[in-house]
Amino acid sequence: MNNIINFKHLRQEKEKQFEAGFIQIYKDFHHYLMKQVNIREKVRAKHFLKDLTKKDVSFNLEDHIFIDWFGFDYLTVQDLTLFQLYLKRSDIKAMNRSHAVQQAVLLANVLEPFKIAQLTGSDIVVEKLDTKESARFKRSVFPSKLQNHDFIFVRNVPIFDYNLPLGSFVLIEDSTIIKRLMFHYKSQSNIGWRTFLKKYAIQYVMKGKTV
Repeated sequence: MNNIINFKHLRQEKEKQFEAGFIQIYKDFHHYLMKQVNIREKVRAKHFLKDLTKKDVSFNLEDHIFIDWFGFDYLTVQDLTLFQLYLKRSDIKAMNRSHAVQQAVLLANVLEPFKIAQLTGSDIVVEKLDTKESARFKRSVFPSKLQNHDFIFVRNVPIFDYNLPLGSFVLIEDSTIIKRLMFHYKSQSNIGWRTFLKKYAIQYVMKGKTV
């Protein structure tokens, strides 16, 4: 019995460490974007996003939607994301293995759409749109306004049995937007789901609202 209790405690402590690690990397990178990326890159990204979404983009960052896309999905003239450039500045030899793994997970991260499938006491069960598989978020980190069958976008990372959200939740109130997204994806040849989202998700995210 003690072994079981110790295992659960160890798992909980590890989960907290992973959560804290991801959140710290995200905060440090956000600070880098706001303080060290030059204004010309932001202006270039703004014009690119305006052309892509046919929507004007203000520098209030659209409730952080713009800065999130700018950091992780926008490609610079070097054909790299700003997060990739940020990692190039990091001292890889000095970081521990766990930190390096977390950075690698964030490299592959996308603004991912889900359908809310079930609201329980402590969990939110969501459905992935591409595979129909289930994922879980802790209710404590989930906006209270969201309801069953809502469609959302959120950048997130898996931690054991749960997904940790990073950045804002974006609610898509018009289900036809999701239908257009899925039609768009299926019309693409030789492109995977996450690659598609990396390139095109922002077009649909900009049609939603942060919650």
